[in-house]
Amino acid sequence: MPKLLKVKANSGADIQNQAIPPIMSSTSAKAEQIDFHGGWTSTLEIESAKSKLILQLIPYEILLQVIETYIGESPKPIQALLTLAQVCQRWCKVTDEPTLWQKFDACEGSDLVRVALEKAQENPLCLIFKENTADLPLEEFFELIRGHAHQWTSLVVEASQLEGLCTPIEDSVPPRLRKLHLSVSEYESLLGTTTDMPLFGGHSAPPSLQDVSFTTISPNLSQLCLTGLTSLELNDVDGPTEAEFIQILRSSPALQDLRLICSWFQPSRVDGQNIQIQPAQLPSLINIYLRGIPFDAVRFILSCIDSPELRTLKIGCDMQTGRVPIAELFGEDVSHLLRPLRSIVSASKDIKVTFRFDCSLRMFFGGFGMSLGYGAGPYLKTNFDYFQESFGWLESCIDKNIRDLPVHMQLQDIDLTSQVLQWFTSRIKVTKLTLLATTVSGYPPAAVVLHLLSRAYDTSSPATWPLPHLEIVSLEVLWADLKSVPQCIQDLVEHRSKRHQGALPAVAPLREIRLSAVHHNRGHCFQEEPVPQDNGFLRNVEIAAGGSEIYWEGKKWTSSC
Repeated sequence: MPKLLKVKANSGADIQNQAIPPIMSSTSAKAEQIDFHGGWTSTLEIESAKSKLILQLIPYEILLQVIETYIGESPKPIQALLTLAQVCQRWCKVTDEPTLWQKFDACEGSDLVRVALEKAQENPLCLIFKENTADLPLEEFFELIRGHAHQWTSLVVEASQLEGLCTPIEDSVPPRLRKLHLSVSEYESLLGTTTDMPLFGGHSAPPSLQDVSFTTISPNLSQLCLTGLTSLELNDVDGPTEAEFIQILRSSPALQDLRLICSWFQPSRVDGQNIQIQPAQLPSLINIYLRGIPFDAVRFILSCIDSPELRTLKIGCDMQTGRVPIAELFGEDVSHLLRPLRSIVSASKDIKVTFRFDCSLRMFFGGFGMSLGYGAGPYLKTNFDYFQESFGWLESCIDKNIRDLPVHMQLQDIDLTSQVLQWFTSRIKVTKLTLLATTVSGYPPAAVVLHLLSRAYDTSSPATWPLPHLEIVSLEVLWADLKSVPQCIQDLVEHRSKRHQGALPAVAPLREIRLSAVHHNRGHCFQEEPVPQDNGFLRNVEIAAGGSEIYWEGKKWTSSC
């Protein structure tokens, strides 16, 4: 016979104060009955009533904040609000709060956009239109929001064509606008129709504007008279002169983020001579990102900026053969950035460096990163040479022994010689090595690199090994590697762990071996089907690894998987 419990409860408050028996399972819950107001009521119903009462006790302001957080993470906030409004009368009342309806996306469709505009009343509006997800045409979206321009605080538009992109702001100035992001697809920019885009009817941008991003469109920046910015991104934009650019910086002392990607500046000249420009004082600037910009242009931009609190500096540019990149970038006219650069590198906890077959180089020291390309050969120097020069320069000016930082080194189609390995062994502490699949014929596969790592430089006591601190090896696997990879790993593990002349080698054991398949076309590296993991390949790797942990596609693998 099921256990019966007598509970006295005359009000909701009594229910709150009673010790309700825990529900152990759906079966026991059905069996355990409670005599509640003279009737038999299951504990499931009591728990449900208790939960509802608790929800009713949540203060209005807290419930409003919970709902606001929830819809803020939803891709369709208006639809989410309409769903929440059906929970109960109280939730319906809370979701009717006008401040909850002020952000919406065109992906929700015209009907829900109309609902949001009505319920938001006169509150600020954050508007998003992304053509690849929008459920209505751009023209219709603009027609719906045009009459509410005085409420706009944020406008984000991503379209594939320039036509109609700026219709709402071509002849009006939204007075409360703080964020403006306009983007056209890259294809449209190739047509040469994106220059000198008219905005705000030829007037200056609203003083409230703080966050600006233009992608493959080139408005007249001098006409906009941008001031007071906190974030500026110009992506594939051309037109402004160097003097106009520096004026924007000087007018925005609160600027925090600066991103320039493939954007060009016309030199400012007087009688054929470059104008000497004093750096803009930007005490709030913490992030600088420059990519796809000629070396000399990068140097000019850095010379224009004095930002003592800089935390992140990422640079990607094309180099002229034979130059020493980092030493020239931080020459005399950029010496004011040396102190924040020292601070950034000194705070780094690791180093990441990538060498590619095309002589390009990527290196990251915490918040400082450089990606250097060298165009077409012939190459007077290799990317190893440039890394050695950069590493040496940083060592000389940074008050920290960066040789002790763990290094993640990534190689793609690199002819890694024994001489280069010896330099790495003596100067840096490589703890992780990633070998990307071969993409260009004529370059050695991963097996060649693993073979080099499997041989000591000498057999003295203790033996001298390449990359003695190596703990993790990561490989991309092709069908052609199915037989060679397990054998190479076995040689690597066995040779680096066995005795030489009676002494253990001075080398760290491999802790992890990470493998992944090539699923995509990268250069000449293509396979329609990825390497399977059920053909004994991984079991062979596990046996060869001698106790090292095996990971396949980011997940730990054992023979029991």
